[in-house]
Amino acid sequence: MSTILSSQCHFNDDGDYLVAFSGSSYSSSFHYDLSVRTSDCPYYNPGEFSGVEYLVLSGVGYFNIGYMPYSSQIKISIKLDAESYWSSAVTLTIPDDPSYPSTKLLTYVPLILDQYLKEPYNNAGVYNIQAGTCLPCSLVTMKDIFSFHRGTENYHKYSIGWIYGNRSIEPENPTDFNVGMNVNDALDHLISDGVPKHTLIPENEAIFSGPYYYPDNYLYIDDGEWRTVGAKQLVQNNYSNTTILKNANLHKISSYNRYLYWWDVSSIKQKIIDNGCVLILTETQNPVNYSMSTGIFSYLPTGSTYASHSLVAVGWKKIGNINYWICINSWGNTGDSNSGIYYFPMFANYDFDIYFIEDAIPSIEEFSWTNPKVSGGQFNLLATEWNGLVNKINSVYSYYGWSTSSYPMRQVQSGWNFEAVNDFNKVRLAIGSKRATGITDKIAGDQINASYLNTLVEKINDLI
Repeated sequence: MSTILSSQCHFNDDGDYLVAFSGSSYSSSFHYDLSVRTSDCPYYNPGEFSGVEYLVLSGVGYFNIGYMPYSSQIKISIKLDAESYWSSAVTLTIPDDPSYPSTKLLTYVPLILDQYLKEPYNNAGVYNIQAGTCLPCSLVTMKDIFSFHRGTENYHKYSIGWIYGNRSIEPENPTDFNVGMNVNDALDHLISDGVPKHTLIPENEAIFSGPYYYPDNYLYIDDGEWRTVGAKQLVQNNYSNTTILKNANLHKISSYNRYLYWWDVSSIKQKIIDNGCVLILTETQNPVNYSMSTGIFSYLPTGSTYASHSLVAVGWKKIGNINYWICINSWGNTGDSNSGIYYFPMFANYDFDIYFIEDAIPSIEEFSWTNPKVSGGQFNLLATEWNGLVNKINSVYSYYGWSTSSYPMRQVQSGWNFEAVNDFNKVRLAIGSKRATGITDKIAGDQINASYLNTLVEKINDLI
């Protein structure tokens, strides 16, 4: 039976983590059982793998872990093919060794990967079959990733239709199913104009059979009826709405850089670590050569016609002997066993560009309760929390140029009674006058539910 040699496990010069072991015999293949428990990847258990190459030096065998989240703790056991029993399981802690920077690690799985927008807005927003939507889908996903990277926990749900419609360069044929939008044009408008929240303007709110040509037909619900409007018209219809324009100005990017050196993997990895993501713009062939079940793009293109596609790279991973970028894709939940994660080869035989994008920090950040408000839980509203919400409302009103004279909200102190008229109703009216809350005024003795408090926060955040 083999034995894991914990003290001899190490990184090699390529940044791959090698597990050391001793055994009674060595063969061309063996099995290993691996479980990963880490804050980055709560649980991972790929089971048994065979045919894994390993190296024998001075009687000690080494093999490369096929999947290793950054800064992880793994539990591992192995069994050589010639052996009858598995080795005792050993827990290894992957060290944070400064001599091996994170850009050299075999795999980098971002902390919030499972929270990313795998399909825009949980199946609401756009139809992922529509041509040309990949770039605006990628850009709103990147904007959300940037905010998560700064510590914001809420999805912003930026308007995909606004990014598509707010363009200067028109497609040659707007009804061509294979046309998209110009990436530099889209990024320039994100610098100058920004993008508003999805909740402030009409957006697609349900999956609908298609196809619909995205530049011309943009579905929304009006008075209970389905109607269509071009994405360009969607923007023009709202360009005189100062609330939408000022909200868009809160959500800009500061700069972008088309990074020509796609083979400079270390710089791209560092940018992913620093900012959370980079944009990949690739010239693929139709049909695209990828596996629907695994989400893995082939490094060899197929097909007879060319089409551009964009993805958001959020990490990297070695699968077999090929290095891939871990990507969020607007095709929805088809890749990586329906998780919506895709893998694009770092050294693919495609023409592709990498864009580094820097986010602009908004002048107002979203509000959140210090203590979560949970239905059925204890009433845990603190005076400092309520005052924080009041201050946030005042900041929003000031930014938009609105007056709060009709809603004189007061600052409270610990130990005071939480009053219906002076506290809750004033805040409800201040928020409800701008965003419908569905909450009515309360009188003394009424119950204040957690859902009321959470709705107030949700609605004021719609404007931030």
